[in-house]
Amino acid sequence: MRRGLTRRIASASTMLAAIIGGLFAVLVFAIADDRETARLALRTQQTLANANQLERLLVDIETGERGYLLTGEQRFLVPWTAARRQVPAVGRDLVQSTAVPEQRQRARSLVEGVEAYIADYSVPLVQAVRAGEPMARSADGLDERRQQIDSIREQFTQFDTSERQLAAERDADARRTVLWALGGAVAGTIVSVVLIAVFAVYVVRYLIRPVRHAARISATLAGGDLAVRMPETGPGEVGELERAFNTMGRSLERGRDRLSRFGAEQAALRRVATLVARGVAQQDLFTAVTAEVGSLLKVDGTRLQQYRADGSVVTLAVWAAADAAPMLIGDDASAGTAEFRSSVSVPITVEGRLWGQMTALSTKDEDMAARVESHFADFTDLVAIAIANGQARAELLASRARVVAATDQARHQIERDLHDGVQQQLVSLALDLRVAEADVPPEAESLRNDLQEIADGLGRVLVDLRELSRGIHPAILSEAGLPAALRALARRSRLPVELDIGIESRLPQQVEVTAYFVAAEALANAAKYAQARTIWIRAAIREGQLVLTIGDDGVGGADPARGSGLIGLADRVAASAGTVSVRSPRDGGTEITATLPVPLQ
Repeated sequence: MRRGLTRRIASASTMLAAIIGGLFAVLVFAIADDRETARLALRTQQTLANANQLERLLVDIETGERGYLLTGEQRFLVPWTAARRQVPAVGRDLVQSTAVPEQRQRARSLVEGVEAYIADYSVPLVQAVRAGEPMARSADGLDERRQQIDSIREQFTQFDTSERQLAAERDADARRTVLWALGGAVAGTIVSVVLIAVFAVYVVRYLIRPVRHAARISATLAGGDLAVRMPETGPGEVGELERAFNTMGRSLERGRDRLSRFGAEQAALRRVATLVARGVAQQDLFTAVTAEVGSLLKVDGTRLQQYRADGSVVTLAVWAAADAAPMLIGDDASAGTAEFRSSVSVPITVEGRLWGQMTALSTKDEDMAARVESHFADFTDLVAIAIANGQARAELLASRARVVAATDQARHQIERDLHDGVQQQLVSLALDLRVAEADVPPEAESLRNDLQEIADGLGRVLVDLRELSRGIHPAILSEAGLPAALRALARRSRLPVELDIGIESRLPQQVEVTAYFVAAEALANAAKYAQARTIWIRAAIREGQLVLTIGDDGVGGADPARGSGLIGLADRVAASAGTVSVRSPRDGGTEITATLPVPLQ
């Protein structure tokens, strides 16, 4: 039965198409013949009308010439002249409207006879009457003219009879064609109906019923029941369809299981990758990874271990199914594994160095390698990335902290050198000038004025040097701490500053220095750009962190991306493992918040 349905349907379709095509061909032929008959009938009517018109013109010519011959009155020549002028055009129409070649030749002879009568008899007769010739009215002339007229009229009668006979024959042929076409159409229609009925019964039995059954099964399959199958009992291609449908169902069922496992794996990887991207604590990441791997692989337990430099192995995180939890205890590589029957370990390599391993454990005797190793790789790669990122982040923070600490130490040393060296020398020089000024005799007034001017200049230099010294590293910060330094900043500010300092003890030097320069930079920016009326500084210790906020009621619109000052603040705070946030809406003022961790002292 292979290809049986196709062959049968193709044969039936070809037969039906041939019958229907023949039926339509007959109908088209009959319609075309009928249209041609109608067209010829119309031409026959036109031809007969043209012949009648030409005959009436001949009658008008004869009547006109006879009236003029009998009376000699010119009024009889008016219709004669008009008819004579119309004869050529009507004659051409008569010849052109004739469809049959024989009739067309008769029409030409008829037109030529009328034109010959006009040229040979009618016109010479009128001219002879006008000239008064007696022969024009002779009996012989009248008899000859009458014979000529009778001959032409006889030709008209024959032409009319022939044309009507041709039309009658065409009508008879058309009726026979219509009857033949109707008979063929009826027979073809009966055969087509019978064939369509047989074809419909065959299609319903061998195609529609199986397809409907397949549609119902397909709806069940689409509804999620991938285990449904069709009975493979259909003939030919229908049987192949049923077998293909069942193969598809089995394939979809396997694909769904694979896709479900893949989706679960990707979801677990996304969750772990999100933790890596967020930079969570490594211990939290290790715990999450072991749980995700154990749940995904449906093993009894997972364990993440690190190799130490001294050769020991430390368990960093474990996960166990509910019934296997009591077995996963211990802190070394061998503890807690006695009751597990099989295991697979995958190494974790960080920057080319073996860092540790991840192990999957099972209480069953099974070869876990093929099922586990390929899934382990992605998770261990994420763990390695997180470890490398953590190490790099820690090294970067330590490096930045060392750079900032060295910079602050250098600034502090410069401030101390200026205070203890240059400032003291300038003070001593100023005192010496004042003593010299006092010893100047009264008569050397100009010298006294010069010395006074120099002393005043040294005083101004000393003031500028003290301001420069404060900007490098204020001594008050080292001596009295952050609250006193912030109050000193507020006193020197050109704008009113409101202080709310909630710090009761000294903080680590790096934290105080960072907070001081954040406040100093923020105050300077507010004074230059904010167009503010008031500035406020708030500082407090919250949950082991120093929270420093500097705000103003100015125009706002500060953008860290467009100014190096705010970027420098962020870098300095980041070097101390802190964060900076800037809130500066248009016409809403600016508020800078720095959060710095305060290590335990």
